[in-house]
Amino acid sequence: MDACTVCLEKYNGTDKKPLSLRCGHVFCRSCLYSLAELHNRRCPQCRRPWTEDVSELRVIYMLIDGEQEPFCQGCEDEMKAWFITGEQQAQEAMIQLESHQSRKNFLLFSSNRFNARALSAYDVQERPAFVVSTAANPIRSLSLLLIKLAEAGYRIRLYLNDSFLSRELPELDCARLAPFLQKGYGLHVSGFLGHASAATLQKMPRAYFSLRLETAADIEALYLETKFTEAAVNRNLKPEDIKHRPRACSAIQCVELQDSEVPWLVAVAKKLLVPDRNGLDEVREAAFVSPHEGWREEAAAK
Repeated sequence: MDACTVCLEKYNGTDKKPLSLRCGHVFCRSCLYSLAELHNRRCPQCRRPWTEDVSELRVIYMLIDGEQEPFCQGCEDEMKAWFITGEQQAQEAMIQLESHQSRKNFLLFSSNRFNARALSAYDVQERPAFVVSTAANPIRSLSLLLIKLAEAGYRIRLYLNDSFLSRELPELDCARLAPFLQKGYGLHVSGFLGHASAATLQKMPRAYFSLRLETAADIEALYLETKFTEAAVNRNLKPEDIKHRPRACSAIQCVELQDSEVPWLVAVAKKLLVPDRNGLDEVREAAFVSPHEGWREEAAAK
């Protein structure tokens, strides 16, 4: 089965069209739209930057298994990715979700063949929703929003940006997840960016993770259970304390890196990042990020 390696969904002719980046790697349209929306225009596989608009990317039709046309424009619109940032958008989203639920209930009483087909697609199709909460624009009703998205059948990619990219770890974001996870809706999370305990992450078993690592204890608790591809590292993380290499970590980030801290980050990178294709236990490059100043520098770390 040909599927996107980011969301693991099968390619189709609508929201999951297979699009090729200039580097040659292929991902679905909705995942590439989400990367563009989050200003993360790097190939998820080789990390090379891309500048084209998503609409300009080449469609690889040979990866689409047969004809999969949407049965109506309204349903196609519902399958598109939904981006929710901040409390105002969260409140607007919950109003829309209530409206969608009312429409679904109406379809239950209809014997019309088209509506029955629409209801079936409504139940089966897991549409993507990207939820972003930051300190500057937090979603205070985060758990309630996530519950409503899960009940409506959305596949959720959750970005707690300040729990990932901040110098000091905020606790509030993760605490707000508790009611959502206690209801058993963690299976609806397909991607997570932030800091969370091992017990919390185990309640989101389908997700791909980008994690904030505070100490080596985080790695020890997570490396066997969780596949995380990207990590934000805290100064408390000591290279000599890292005993195990994560299975699939391919990039690390550090906020407001000082020149004097470069040797420390290089040492951490050598312990965390996966070896190169030749199997050599070395790190070719590490990304140093300062979201506050908006610059990115790449340096060799051999």
